[in-house]
Amino acid sequence: MCEMKCKYLLFLNLSLYFFFGCKTMPMSTENTPTLLIGQVVFGGGDYVSTNDISFQTQSTSGIEIALRNTVTYEVLRFPANKNGLFYSALQEGKYWIEELYIKKERTDGAWAEIYTNPSKNVLEIESGKVNDVGTLQWTFMGRRHHVVQLDKSSNTKNEFEKQFPKSNWNTKEWKYTPWTLGENISYYLKSEDGRDSALITIPKNLPIEIKEMAERDMIKRMHELRIQNDLRVQGDTTYYIKSENGLDSISLRIPKNISEAMKREIEAKAKQNMNWDQ
Repeated sequence: MCEMKCKYLLFLNLSLYFFFGCKTMPMSTENTPTLLIGQVVFGGGDYVSTNDISFQTQSTSGIEIALRNTVTYEVLRFPANKNGLFYSALQEGKYWIEELYIKKERTDGAWAEIYTNPSKNVLEIESGKVNDVGTLQWTFMGRRHHVVQLDKSSNTKNEFEKQFPKSNWNTKEWKYTPWTLGENISYYLKSEDGRDSALITIPKNLPIEIKEMAERDMIKRMHELRIQNDLRVQGDTTYYIKSENGLDSISLRIPKNISEAMKREIEAKAKQNMNWDQ
């Protein structure tokens, strides 16, 4: 298995350069009546990257989760905080866990990441409630990922209440949301230039047009990954942008030689992440 496949397996979005600043208190509104919340813990493993960054110890920082709507096929990505807590307002429906991602960085600027595509575990989100998925315990041993859902929803609720004691989500009905397993198929795709390959896992009975969409998305992600891998040695630049209402700010770190079009796309995605809880 090549180094690219071992390290990345699926995709890397350039928006992961974000280093999020202070967020406003998440509130339930008429337009956002439903919340997903949970905690993800990387439990360690036996992997050490080629630049000697170790993933052998437990960590809750530098983690991102991605969900995909099983009907619209839309992907939602959001970061966990330093304690592994993640939360996002979203529409009711069924979602599968598209990806878990973790990045570690040394003080000298060197970094490495790994991520997994955990077997399309489906979460059914109910409207008007706080849907608590508990704790996702993730390990990486022997080049194999293991993700287990633990019913620790009371811990998640306590952590949220501690961080946001005045949020009106605390008065809503909280519901533990277990995932269900579907029948899936997995296979490898090659990038357009043939340099890289990636493992894709999709539901067995996925309609052909959605299957083709998934493959196009995978190939696009591999291309983005290749761009970032080529840019990572050229250095980064860091700056702040503010939300539209001026109340929040986000620190962005992006490659120095990134195109203006891609820079504007990253800035727009950063602002979207600030807007959902206003």
